[in-house]
Formats: sequence, structure tokens, C-alpha cells
Amino acid sequence: MKDYRLATGLDDENRLKILNEIYNPSSLVFLQKQVFNTQAPASILEIGCGHGHMTCALAKALIPHGGRIIGRDISESQLEIARETARKNNLSNISFECSDISIRTEVTGGFDCTYSRFLLMHLHNRVDALRSISDSLSESGVSIFEEPCLSSQFCHPYFPEFYEANALTIKLGEELNLNYNNPVSLLEDISKFYHVEAINVSQPMLATIEQKKIIYESFKQISIDLLNHALCSEADVHRIAESLYSFSYSPNGFAGGLRVLQIKARLK
Repeated sequence: MKDYRLATGLDDENRLKILNEIYNPSSLVFLQKQVFNTQAPASILEIGCGHGHMTCALAKALIPHGGRIIGRDISESQLEIARETARKNNLSNISFECSDISIRTEVTGGFDCTYSRFLLMHLHNRVDALRSISDSLSESGVSIFEEPCLSSQFCHPYFPEFYEANALTIKLGEELNLNYNNPVSLLEDISKFYHVEAINVSQPMLATIEQKKIIYESFKQISIDLLNHALCSEADVHRIAESLYSFSYSPNGFAGGLRVLQIKARLK
């Protein structure tokens, strides 16, 4: 997926580990309420599974129901780590495939549930991907989407570099014609193929050193793109990165993480 601007494989192992520790709890609560508590699925497809943290969590939730899960990602380096994660957890109801959801020839149908988090924000061809995702479902299946709104982040105590980094990330998305911050258009695109049945908004707080470091780690990864698109200078990158790093270790500081729109949708 050429649209993906972040690192993959071992180069992104620490950031994704932190991300999953922050966002998995609210994701699992939403999935439990909207999927497992209504009609336990026999099969789940996770799209953009990364290192397989959520895939493994869902595989464990499926065990009492005899269900299986497939995790798909376009990056084989991501999947190598995901397979090792599943092996360490002794999960036999899980498999991984290298696949691009935006290519319709790679779509296989019949899943009771599809799940993706922070996937659609990275896609230029979002409508094509949503069509493929909807084709992956059985007639009675549901899709769960989780997508962020970047402008919702905040910090205390106030320091300008935090908001500068956030504004630059949103600006980069605009330069790349990617949707980092528009839930209205997201819902409109989903509604082309689905009826939206439930929506929830979740925003975890970042208080520990590790949690706050994800802001620094994410900014560091997009800094090359920021420079390539002349959105800031090298001096600005170093200044902002140093400030974000210092904030991570501030004993009294905290930040609002990404505000995540959690959506349950059923085929039209």
C-alpha cells in the first residue's frame, strides 16, 4: 500500500506495541458489545492487521465459540511478526495472509465479521476498499471500522510544539489527499455500501511515559514526508521532536490520544 506513510516490520515494532496497549481496550469493549454479545461470529477477517496484536486478542475471544480469524496485511514484514505473536500465544484458530483489500480479485466472501482500525485513513482509494470489504461479508455479516480524528488531540500543560506536530500531520494528509480528520466524509463513504447500526466515540488518555512516547514516535516517522513536502524545515523537525520527547518524560504531563470513531455497519 503505497499510501501508508509509517514504518513497517521491526522498524515499527515499538510504536505499534504502544498503540495497541493504548487502543485495544476500548476496541475490545466495542467489539464485545456490538459483535460477541449479539451473535458470536464463526469467522472474522481483520484487514490491515499489522503485527497481529488485535488479531490474537480476537482469536482468544473466538475460542469459546469455535470461531476462526484471518489477519490480512499488505506488508509481509508485518505478517512475519504477526505469525510469531500468534505462535507465542499458542493460537491455532488464526492465520495470516498477504493481501491488498483494494484489489477486488483478492476478495473472498463469507465472513461473519470484518474488522479494521486506522486503515481507511491511509487509503486514497477508500471507496474501492470499502466495496471490497463489503464483498468479504456473508449476507448477514457486519463490519467494524475504527478511524481517528487527529484534530481532537490535546495536552496539559500546554506547549505549542504538541499542537504544531498535530497541525503538520493533518496538513501532510491534505497534501497527500488522505483523510486524517473528516468523520463526515468517512460516514458518507461507508453508507454507500452499509447501513450504520451503531457509533461510539472513544478517546483514551495518555499519562505514562510509554503512552506519551507514541506522539514522538509517530512524528519522527512522518518527518521525512514533512520535509519532502516542504511543510517545515529541518530545524523545525528537530525542535518539535525534542519537545515531544521531553514531554514524554514530564512527570505531570498528560495528553488526549486520538479520538476514535467506532462504527458498526451492516450490508444494505
